[in-house]
Amino acid sequence: MHKNFPKANALTSLENILHLYQQGLQVAVVDAEEKFQGVVEASDVLASMSSSLI
Repeated sequence: MHKNFPKANALTSLENILHLYQQGLQVAVVDAEEKFQGVVEASDVLASMSSSLI
């Protein structure tokens, strides 16, 4: 089981998350205490991009 995923939090920029996706990496979402909260899906990134264009 792979345990060393790149991490993102509420302050991580979309640009940084996109860079990780371009490398084929999944991004784990963590809270302030570094506890796992979920995973950023490609659909999350696309939704964020489309809403920022409107």
